[in-house]
Amino acid sequence: LDLADNDGNRPMLEAARLGSVRMVTTLRVAGANWTSTNHELLNARDLALAGGHNEVVAYYDQGQNMGQDEAAVQNVHAYGEHDESEEEEREDVGEEVRQLEGVEQEEVTEQAKDMEVSSEMDDQELQDRCDILKMHPIFESLHQEHVQLVARSSLLRKYRRNMIILGSEATVQESASMFFVLSGEVRVQKQSNNRHDDLLEEGDAYGERALLTGDESADIVHANKDSLLMFVSKAVMSTILFIENTVYAETVGASWAGKVFQDAQSGKAEISSDMEEGEFHYGKEIERMITIHYEIPIIEEVKEEIDRKARKIQEVPLLDDILDGVPIRMMHNHDFGSDKKVSDRIRGSAAKNDEEYLFQYVDACQELGTQPMHAVIFQIRRSEKVMNLRGLQMNSKQALALSAALTYVRAIEGVDLSNNPIFDNGCLNSDSLRCCGIVNSIALNTHIKTLILSRTRISRVTAAQLGDVLAHHASILKLDLSCNNLADEGIEALAKGLSKSSSIRDLNVSNTRCTFRGATALGHMFRSNQTLEIVNLSWNNFLCKGSTALLKGITMHPKLVEVHMEWNLLGHSGGTALGQLLQATTTIKRVDVSHCGIPASAAGSICAGLANNSVLENMQMQFNPLKDGVPLIKDTMFANKNWKDRLPSIRLDNCEFDVCNYATAVVNSTIPTGHYKFDLSKPDDRKELGKLVTLAISEDGENWRNETLDGVRFNYPKAHAWVVPPKGILELDFVDMGKRDKDGIMPEVHFKQLTTMLNGAASSEARIDLIKQVCTGYRILGEDAMALMYSLNRTPEREEALMALFSRLCGRDAIMPKILLSCFNRREVEHVQYRLGTYYTFDSYRPEGKYRFDLGKQMEIDAMCHLIGIKQKIPSSEFKFVRVYDLTSRVNSQSVENVENFLVEENWPKSGILELDFHIPDTVEGLAEKKMFVE
Repeated sequence: LDLADNDGNRPMLEAARLGSVRMVTTLRVAGANWTSTNHELLNARDLALAGGHNEVVAYYDQGQNMGQDEAAVQNVHAYGEHDESEEEEREDVGEEVRQLEGVEQEEVTEQAKDMEVSSEMDDQELQDRCDILKMHPIFESLHQEHVQLVARSSLLRKYRRNMIILGSEATVQESASMFFVLSGEVRVQKQSNNRHDDLLEEGDAYGERALLTGDESADIVHANKDSLLMFVSKAVMSTILFIENTVYAETVGASWAGKVFQDAQSGKAEISSDMEEGEFHYGKEIERMITIHYEIPIIEEVKEEIDRKARKIQEVPLLDDILDGVPIRMMHNHDFGSDKKVSDRIRGSAAKNDEEYLFQYVDACQELGTQPMHAVIFQIRRSEKVMNLRGLQMNSKQALALSAALTYVRAIEGVDLSNNPIFDNGCLNSDSLRCCGIVNSIALNTHIKTLILSRTRISRVTAAQLGDVLAHHASILKLDLSCNNLADEGIEALAKGLSKSSSIRDLNVSNTRCTFRGATALGHMFRSNQTLEIVNLSWNNFLCKGSTALLKGITMHPKLVEVHMEWNLLGHSGGTALGQLLQATTTIKRVDVSHCGIPASAAGSICAGLANNSVLENMQMQFNPLKDGVPLIKDTMFANKNWKDRLPSIRLDNCEFDVCNYATAVVNSTIPTGHYKFDLSKPDDRKELGKLVTLAISEDGENWRNETLDGVRFNYPKAHAWVVPPKGILELDFVDMGKRDKDGIMPEVHFKQLTTMLNGAASSEARIDLIKQVCTGYRILGEDAMALMYSLNRTPEREEALMALFSRLCGRDAIMPKILLSCFNRREVEHVQYRLGTYYTFDSYRPEGKYRFDLGKQMEIDAMCHLIGIKQKIPSSEFKFVRVYDLTSRVNSQSVENVENFLVEENWPKSGILELDFHIPDTVEGLAEKKMFVE
């Protein structure tokens, strides 16, 4: 072995495959030059791992890093002399280094067109470049050292605005390269179709197809702003593809095809003729073009086989044959074909590694008349905790053959067979003595703790046998039977076995077509089982009666931590049982009861349960018709002293709660403006009302509006404090008139975060809650308040937002007319005036319209005087339909005949409601007077 010759790669890989630690050690030290240059250590370790040679794998993992390889290089250089011919051979080993240097020399000549940035970089800059590369599908699957090689070898170029990057003035090397935009902005002028120009910003890339396949684009690319670009050339990629061989070409082909099809669906790209056969075939075509463009060598004897096998997983040496020079490609399907020598080759490989389970698997395949599956052998040899056999289209015979191996294998702890049509025949006993079925193989192998049979088309027959196994099998921890037609009979048999199980921790029987009978059986099971911690019962048809029985059984379980019951009908009885569960449990931390039809009548029981709960961390209750029960649940959350330091996450969006028309009985001292409703017979309501009474005394009752007691209107007394009656229903609108100048103004950064959260909120209630939370700590600038109002689409949301923002606005008197003009039409302003009062919400830009004044409030009288002053400034205007109503009833109304005399303040009654229409005629004179007034 020549110490500097790159051919030392093959002997070392062969030694790793055969499992010779001594030969691996010798070759690695002797060939330290090429091992450190071509990064073959990872490849050798993977070969040893696939062959089951744990000693060789351990050797590579025992701190044998590149630093030790460099020390070995120094020792080798000290041992022998090197003449000029040896130096030339060493240059052959570092071909990629010379290529990269050649790239740099060629690109330096382009400095006349743009300024080249120095390639020297610190660790942080290198990491930044690597992060940008890893975000792209072409580089995301590379090893970290290969990404760093590309980052170091890439060239930075600066372009001034309007300079051509690719196009008529670009060099051949630039046209065949790919670039990333590090800063600035780049425009791509499409020449091949009628699509609009593309605009590339920081982090975007261009030229992937030119780099991978050599197909140069006719598009013209120029800098829209001063830009900094990072170019990746073919020379750099040649080095990586030489290291990774065809594996990387396959991965890039699939990843790039996926990105192109995703862009086509979103309208960013068009479907070309070579994409019509679908994403998979397009990925294989890209792989073929990469192989041709970079001249990746493929051994002719296996080239036809590789082209025929149009699926990819991983390359692992498996069989002992002359073809072992090129690892056999592992497929996600039975792809050995009709080669009868395959079984003998597998046996020979298994004999070397003492793998009894492979013998059993091959013999079972022959006995059942089916071919061994690459993926099964590969997954068993990987020695992972859970065998991943999802979606292989494994049939019943192949599942029976697998059961023969599962009986003997000891290195795995679980098997995932989801999305395979194995049916009951693949899980139960067969006529074969070797193949006992998946269920019985699990029973015979105590090392297996996880069994996933989701979407395997099994029925109640398999569920019954699983129940018998679970009753006596003390090692199964996780069982997933979701999305199978088990029906009530299967669930009942399974529940009978689970009642006696002493090991099961995680159970998933979602979407198993279970009804009331199965739910009742599961409820009895929870009373007997002592080990379950996570249970998923979603997407079944329990109905209210079944859900109630099930929740009562769960209440008796001592260890449950997580319960999923979404998309089951709970109704009132189920919601009541849920409240009892929340009150009784001391272990359940996560509950999902979304889409369960829980009505508002069950909110009281749920609140009672939450009031005494101390362990809940997350509860999903969205999409239930809770309506006015939503604020009750929220108030209970905040009132629970057990959650003072850590509130649980409870989702209550889309529960048919109308936040805009809801009257609360809880006063927020920071933003008390709102609509309230108190039951004066309740001590808690009287206590909250006391806060508003205190505020009313300081403002002579002006901040109380539309107050009613048992439906009868009255005015808060101005001269003295109001004596609260012992009982009755009090309803009012409260307007906070104070200005809190001590609080800080909301920073711009927080305002941007708020707008982002508002755009992502799923319901009106969530958006209003966000605005209220912000108003608790900050004052809001007028322009920011208008921006918040614009972000809300519904008028009731805007009205509630204005209620929250009213007392927190900076420059309220000046900004209110602008908000009214921009966010509400004239009819909507009338309702805002009804709640906040005409004085603060007078629409100066649109004075004509209907008005309603409470003559018992001084501020309303001031607003009336202001309107009279406007009439005097607009001589052509007039008052119409002037009527005065008794305060206690709208029935006793009095029409005002002599309006001019009534406009004198001395003629107004001391109490009552005054309604009128202020009209400005649509004449030239009237419009001119109105325009002059507004200006």
